[in-house]
Amino acid sequence: NSGGALIDMHGDLIGINTAIIAGRNGGGNEGIGFAIPINMAVNIVDQLASHGKVIRGYLGVHIEDVTPQMAQAFGLSHGGGALIADISPNGPAAKAGLKRGDIIEKLNGHRVEDFEELSVEISEMAPGAVAHLQIVRNGQTMQKDVTLGSFPTSSSGSSSSSGSEGSVLKGVQVQALTSTIAQQLNLPPGVSGVVVSQVDPNSAAAYANVERGDVIEEVDRKPVHNMSDYNAAVSAAGNKPVLLLIYRQGVTMYTVVQPQ
Repeated sequence: NSGGALIDMHGDLIGINTAIIAGRNGGGNEGIGFAIPINMAVNIVDQLASHGKVIRGYLGVHIEDVTPQMAQAFGLSHGGGALIADISPNGPAAKAGLKRGDIIEKLNGHRVEDFEELSVEISEMAPGAVAHLQIVRNGQTMQKDVTLGSFPTSSSGSSSSSGSEGSVLKGVQVQALTSTIAQQLNLPPGVSGVVVSQVDPNSAAAYANVERGDVIEEVDRKPVHNMSDYNAAVSAAGNKPVLLLIYRQGVTMYTVVQPQ
């Protein structure tokens, strides 16, 4: 059952059930189950007991898988690893000298098979710990040590709470538009801006029909290419009405967010 215990034949707890893919006919729940491994669950429980919240290591990069085709384009003999598609300004990776286009092959001496494996292992390391990375840059293998930060809240890092308490866009959280997100949203070439990751249903933006997954391309007729552009435009707008140009599902549209 979802949320229940996953035990082995000896009654030992080995995971926490999370979801089930039911059979085709919809009768019963005979299908494929998914669970959180117990070592991950124990780590989370320990942190909640000690700190009251979950504290995750933060590298400050947006990464994607290195497919065989991508490996060929980068001059590698094999796929695998994690490609850095974007870097958070002033984040741990940026401070350590990592760059867009670097391919992370190893973490702490262990080979990285894909970006999900790297994400999980980094999140399980403590802030302040040093991640020893082996990367490939322009065909050259090099070592980089990164002192991890704390995973940012929605008001810092790669996401934003859209400014101060007095902002008309209070309640809107956005994140950088990376190549991975663009692919997930099936965006055509040329679309730039920031992606709405969350909208408070009681906010002025929700009333103006701003939705999760929208790409904000302009704020008050000012082009938005990155998080810095967005934050500067929102700060300049303050609590006045703001005109947004939004890309959604193949079309662009304007909407005005009025102060509540």
